[in-house]
Amino acid sequence: MREVAFSKLQNVARGGWPDVIPVLALAGAVYARSLDAYFHGDDFVAFVDLVTKPPLDHLYDAVTFSDTNFYWRPLGQLYYRCLYEVFGLDPAAFRVANLVIFLVTLTLVHRLCLRFGFPRPAAAAAVLFIALFPNHVVSVAWVTNAPRLLATAAFVTTLLLLHRAFGAGRGRPAYEAAAWCCMLLACLFDEVAIALAPVPVAYAVLVQREYRAPVLLGVRALAYGGFVAALLPLQLSHTLDDEPRLARYHLSGQVFEQTWALYSQLALPLADSNPMDVVVSTIPDEQWAAGAAAIGLCAAAFVAGSWTMRFLAVWTAAALAPFTLWDMPVVAPRYVYMAAVPFAMLLAAAASSLVSLAARLRLAPAAAGAALAALLAASVYGWDVTRERDQTWEEDIERFRVLATTMKQSYPELPHGTRLIINDGVWWRFWRWPEVTVQVIYRDPSLRVLNIAAGRPYEPTPNDLILYYKDGRLSTTQASR
Repeated sequence: MREVAFSKLQNVARGGWPDVIPVLALAGAVYARSLDAYFHGDDFVAFVDLVTKPPLDHLYDAVTFSDTNFYWRPLGQLYYRCLYEVFGLDPAAFRVANLVIFLVTLTLVHRLCLRFGFPRPAAAAAVLFIALFPNHVVSVAWVTNAPRLLATAAFVTTLLLLHRAFGAGRGRPAYEAAAWCCMLLACLFDEVAIALAPVPVAYAVLVQREYRAPVLLGVRALAYGGFVAALLPLQLSHTLDDEPRLARYHLSGQVFEQTWALYSQLALPLADSNPMDVVVSTIPDEQWAAGAAAIGLCAAAFVAGSWTMRFLAVWTAAALAPFTLWDMPVVAPRYVYMAAVPFAMLLAAAASSLVSLAARLRLAPAAAGAALAALLAASVYGWDVTRERDQTWEEDIERFRVLATTMKQSYPELPHGTRLIINDGVWWRFWRWPEVTVQVIYRDPSLRVLNIAAGRPYEPTPNDLILYYKDGRLSTTQASR
């Protein structure tokens, strides 16, 4: 019995669990403070159908582009529905679920690093970088981002299954089919995952050298290219009605600036602690320089790196590609979440290669010490900034808790079709957010909200309920403010 137990412990150690468990604990600790935060207005956009339609109607509308959400994420809506049916609209439940998905993703990435032949320290470093470096800050704390978390986990699983398929012998077709199904799940969780469809083909070519079997490679290209051919036209043709900003989605000169800005966000996120959007013009020179260095690293890895490093460079570029086409003056941290995984793996692989080179030059202790110091510095910086920006996010969304709770306390019921005129409200960033918040808490999509500066003229209607906001309170008369 002792020998069996010892053998199991050895298997656990060889699997790298002693390395990744402390990283998972750190990730859980850094995001724990956001678990008691409320929903953001953007979250409520995804919840309107959730609370106003029966489950089957809700899911049918989500699949057929008939829901009120901006984006086509049918499995994301199924995920929300499952949580809602069990926990109701409990923000803590949704946030804990996000964190669990993130921790599972980190575990999958660690497994992928080991499958790619990373040394155990390099695999742990890659996961630590994803967990703590704040380039994708609030991706975990933002409930609306759950479909992207799920899509990333599904895509990493795709690569793990593909890796297993190439060594599975007779079992290869089953693993290939499972990998393809996971890719489909990723696309149905989050529309941006469609951009990753070429990545499994790149994996087969660059890592497994499948170019030596052109027929198999052609079948793979058709299988994964089908995601782009089938889903991308649907996305662009249907989603434009809900998200007018997609009209600014095109190929032009902005691609170069957006690409640089995205890589700078990925490499050194110094600009503006606001986690919603970073205005490109506010990005400091140091961040632009880091972005240029990141582009240089990816280019060097593709030209002169190992086949695995070349693949990681392609994966990073593919994950950022959809956002380079968006002609907007902002770059958001959530845009780089899918790219944060391969970029962290690429950094770890490059650092591991440098340490190996230093060992051959008999500089191993110094190189290992420098790598460890850099990792610790990045971790401390990441811990501090991630907590700071999660706090900023929590403070920003507290106003939606105020709106939801004060409205329900003051008006337990509202007549169907009521329009709220809120004078001097603080819900100004996007007009839909206060409206969907009210629609969700009253479970009535006919309600309307107009958030205006006091005294601003508007066209009155018989269904108006005029309110004044000040210091966290809503009242019906300006004198009592």
